[in-house]
Amino acid sequence: MILFLGLALGHPAATQVRPPDLSTAEFFDQAGMGLRGIEERFRHYWQPHISHSHRRILEAAKLAKGRQRVLVMGAGNCTEIPLEALAREFEQVVLADLDRAGMEQTVAALPADVRGKVEIRVTDVTSFAGPMMERIEAAVRASDSPQEAFEKIGEIYDGLSSIERAPDLPAADLVISSLLLSEIPRYPRAFADRLLRLRYQEGMRSWDRDEEARAGLQEIAIQDHVSLLRRLCRPGGAIYFADTVGRGPLYAKISPAERRAALQSLLPVFYGERVFETAAEGEAGLLFYRSFRARKEQAGLPAPSREQVTALLQRMTRSGDDALSQHAEQDAVLAAETVLGTACLGHFETSAELAILEGLLDRYERSRPEAFETLLRLESVAAEWEKAGLAAQGPSGNWWWIEYPCSVAHREGAFRVKSWILKAIEIVGARQPAAPLQEKGLHRLRYRGSVPLAIPLGCRSGFGRLEVGLIGLPLRLH
Repeated sequence: MILFLGLALGHPAATQVRPPDLSTAEFFDQAGMGLRGIEERFRHYWQPHISHSHRRILEAAKLAKGRQRVLVMGAGNCTEIPLEALAREFEQVVLADLDRAGMEQTVAALPADVRGKVEIRVTDVTSFAGPMMERIEAAVRASDSPQEAFEKIGEIYDGLSSIERAPDLPAADLVISSLLLSEIPRYPRAFADRLLRLRYQEGMRSWDRDEEARAGLQEIAIQDHVSLLRRLCRPGGAIYFADTVGRGPLYAKISPAERRAALQSLLPVFYGERVFETAAEGEAGLLFYRSFRARKEQAGLPAPSREQVTALLQRMTRSGDDALSQHAEQDAVLAAETVLGTACLGHFETSAELAILEGLLDRYERSRPEAFETLLRLESVAAEWEKAGLAAQGPSGNWWWIEYPCSVAHREGAFRVKSWILKAIEIVGARQPAAPLQEKGLHRLRYRGSVPLAIPLGCRSGFGRLEVGLIGLPLRLH
């Protein structure tokens, strides 16, 4: 489960004053507590994301040959993991994370007949983050100034290859990595930032190598994580990999005209979801009126009466798709802006709000892709899959996770999630190929599926790497 440290640690439950000597255990406890607090408030908005995740994970489970064990890396409180279904289908489910409280709470909520099949392992799920954070903690404690701490932290970043430590994780028939990889590089940096602020009231942004170090650490995290996925997946097993690849929208990169155009194109959705009808009634009507009137005044327009606003909403409700021909386009867009500003307060149906917010995100993503921060370099991930001999099975999954529905209308609060089901490519036998292939030095492989690949003779395979050539040959994908 994701621990989006930049946001989760900003939750009130996660920002209490701590003693200067913050341990890694405290750090992860705080992050987990912050995320659980957010989930309690917004889980009903997360349901589409949870449903998509459950469906994709169970699809991956069907492709795993064995039924002995599932490994959930970075499990947390398993918000998007169909834990009970997995526990009923497999002999054992292992949850691995440093958030002990989240995992214990999740397991305790399971039915008694499957609870005993779930094992908790409080452990690092990387081969570098834990040792790195230990060294960062020691470095900050031993420093007399932020400058000295930055110098020592730089040495730690530069020496990552010397602090690798294999995590305590078992091999499994189904390995799940859900919303984890993009977060891994944030752990050491966020931990260093918290320690520096507690001790020196100065954060990592003051370090002149911060951006360079972030980029380098993400590449190391990608290599490490894909390598672990391949090593932990048993022969014939499957891997479910999903992550938050983008976050937004960043409204500083979207002009007011673009925002109005997006809302105008979404007016049929507002009509179809009958939100204007709801906005004209009861407590929602009073709140809408006050907000709409304030927006009109801010725009230098005459302030309408309550009766005028109610009449406007009723007219918009009746007019449907032809609304723009019956009243001012400006009022229609302003009414849509007002609805967004009064959303997330329980006045409108959650499904209606999600339809509008997802539509808004889709339009911004198409018209202003730069308004979404890239969280994971997918080209680097794909390159590591190829090196590790992993191949995607079928199309990828793609959906929005609106983590902060109250924020999306005016600041970033949504994630673009992509998911893949992976299997290892195994050489299952070689035969003497026809003369032309012999001359080119190529193994011939068998496959089930439609992924054309060619393996140059003498390339490293197995756990090492699978080098792909130019001629498509049959493979068997396990």
